[in-house]
Amino acid sequence: GDITLFEVISHQGGFPSAEVTEAAWEDHELLRSAVSDFRLEWTPGSKVHYHGLAAHWVAAVLIEAVTGTDYRDHIRESLLVPLRLDDQIFVGVSEKADGRCADIHEFKDGAIGQVVTQYSCVAGCWRPRRGWVRDCNGPCYVLPDAAGGRSTQW
Repeated sequence: GDITLFEVISHQGGFPSAEVTEAAWEDHELLRSAVSDFRLEWTPGSKVHYHGLAAHWVAAVLIEAVTGTDYRDHIRESLLVPLRLDDQIFVGVSEKADGRCADIHEFKDGAIGQVVTQYSCVAGCWRPRRGWVRDCNGPCYVLPDAAGGRSTQW
């Protein structure tokens, strides 16, 4: 079905549960293939539901298709550098900048608790995942290859 860019960025695309494998984070041909295979859960535009992972990956693939450059480089050079925010907002966190990022901690019984490790954190969408434990603060979510998670920080 037809989906508009507005529907994607306003979380009306109809594929909120769509995901890509970690292998696609670095292999952008695989990423394009995965995004092209997203399955609709409802008619685009018929309802709003946060597309925590899916919308970011679609946007990344669209940026690369239109510009012919890596989405991270395009965002950095076309948006962040001209706004002089390239040392404040990161699309992919370098080792040098990693020390500036905060780990995610659970808030329990009115107090800050342990660093979160039992939730998936893809594209900023924090949710318990039965049978799928990830370290949200680990390098796979921080390094420059992910279009979401902790990779977009300031």
